[in-house]
Amino acid sequence: MNNFISKPIAIIGAGSIGERYIRLLNNLGFNNIVVYRRSNKIFKDIGSANVKVVHSFEGLFAESIYCAIIATPTHLHLEQAILLAEKGIHLLVEKPLSHTLDGIEELKKIVEKNNIFIHIGYMMRFHPLILELKAIISDQEYGKLISVQSKWAEFLPDWHPWEDYRLSYASNKKMGGGVALTLSHDIDLAIYLAAGQLNMFSTYKNYCSSLEIDVESSADIILKFDNNIIANIHLNFFEKINERYTKLCFENATIVFNYLENKLTIRNKEVEKVRTIDSFERDNLFRDQLIYFFSMLSYNDNYYNYSIENLNTSSSIIKICNND
Repeated sequence: MNNFISKPIAIIGAGSIGERYIRLLNNLGFNNIVVYRRSNKIFKDIGSANVKVVHSFEGLFAESIYCAIIATPTHLHLEQAILLAEKGIHLLVEKPLSHTLDGIEELKKIVEKNNIFIHIGYMMRFHPLILELKAIISDQEYGKLISVQSKWAEFLPDWHPWEDYRLSYASNKKMGGGVALTLSHDIDLAIYLAAGQLNMFSTYKNYCSSLEIDVESSADIILKFDNNIIANIHLNFFEKINERYTKLCFENATIVFNYLENKLTIRNKEVEKVRTIDSFERDNLFRDQLIYFFSMLSYNDNYYNYSIENLNTSSSIIKICNND
């Protein structure tokens, strides 16, 4: 990673997630950060950060950017990814890749032509308890995995109390909102943990909450994989008491990952084991994702297969989220 400390790195968008990346890059020692943003607003959480701000892509390209992190609203991701990839810039794109499949095949062609590495920011894959789950599945410690069930419920107006939730990208169809795309981490986790080819899926969306949004406020999703694992995912914006868990049923045990408590509970007839992480912070997921991103740039010179796998998974998620 030290190979990149002084290279020009771009942050596209400086909302809350953009500021998080700026802070984490500074903490990791990066000292040549260029921020593309439309406004001249003062940063909300990082004060007078040591970054250069530009207001056009022409200004950005003049900085000889090596890699970029796209942290804008969903509907801008793909257009910006294509512009940057055409310049040979490696990309970390915040999830989801897009709200539409339009342009993804074009992006794949550019990736192949320019040998671009693209990582989509499903940072939950870097949670230490998810990594433990992945190892348990691979080792078949409790037999074969049979099914995955997950629930993620949060009250949308509570996300950013300082702003009108009705103006958020998550609330607006034109900006790529909706609970399915916005909370699609759990779809990605099901695909990651099942480790099979997605064969079939069904998506059922609910529009009857009292939230003032023009997108679905809940989604129930069923995924079926070629290894016969079935995943059931429930997502919603309207529950006022947060709940988030993933339950995995094996032949010889049931394991529940509780994100809010940072706890993994393993149960069968003989024993109940609990694994917790007391000092966990959400920033760790983004930090470890950044470390992975730069390690991939350090130790590989042929990025095509990695990038196409990332883009194909993201394409599947977009199809799932748009199916209603």
